[in-house]
Amino acid sequence: MGGNKGRFFAFGCSYTGYNYATWADLIGANFDEYYNFGKGGSCNTYILNKFVEVDNLLNINSEDYVAVLFTGMNRFSYFHNDGWVCNGNVYHPGIDEGFVKNMWSSDWGIYNSWISINTIKTILEQKNVKFKLLSGMENYASLDSILSNRTEYINKLYNDFSTKLTNSTSFDNWRGNKFMDTNDISIKYKNGFEDSHPKQLIHYNFVKEYFSEFDTEYTKQRYELAENIFDFSSFENQAKSFFNHIKAQFDKSINLELL
Repeated sequence: MGGNKGRFFAFGCSYTGYNYATWADLIGANFDEYYNFGKGGSCNTYILNKFVEVDNLLNINSEDYVAVLFTGMNRFSYFHNDGWVCNGNVYHPGIDEGFVKNMWSSDWGIYNSWISINTIKTILEQKNVKFKLLSGMENYASLDSILSNRTEYINKLYNDFSTKLTNSTSFDNWRGNKFMDTNDISIKYKNGFEDSHPKQLIHYNFVKEYFSEFDTEYTKQRYELAENIFDFSSFENQAKSFFNHIKAQFDKSINLELL
């Protein structure tokens, strides 16, 4: 669809791949080939694994563009018989208490995240690939209460991000500073479900501010399409609408055979 002949690859959690258009889907409108490997609830180790798999399969090169929106450092994902299990923050209900108590530590989360960010950055630089690495979730807020003496390590880790968010430390922090109206905080479906993920309008503004090179007519058209087909009846119906009208048509990643 877009004017760029190269490929665009996006990696992240649900802030990157969701049931409606994210910053990645909007940027993807500018490329002939677009791959979105964002997965809800995933950790930064999952993001690294997907990046390595994709690079091995498709050989990301200097003609391509890669953007990664890294996620929370207190997340843990693992590969099981049926594929990746991504349950989000280890301190949320539903995570095995024995694992959290006896094996997990926030130090480990910080270490895993640093390995992921540093490895992806090093590979992209060595291959001379155009890229942006950003922070998606507010790690200071989630880790400081647990690791008051580890802030210096988080600061060092944040220095590995290739793009700094003006007056903000993450997408979450930027959103909170820029969109204060309660109507911007969540999506309210007619069946009563309320979703606190960033609205498509917020993603569009994020592209305008931090990916200004992709603030194009292609991006605008993709955003308007996503808004026009949005189904407020339920979360499930919106997911079907997004898949049928946008994801299945433009996102080539859904056709890849990956682990």
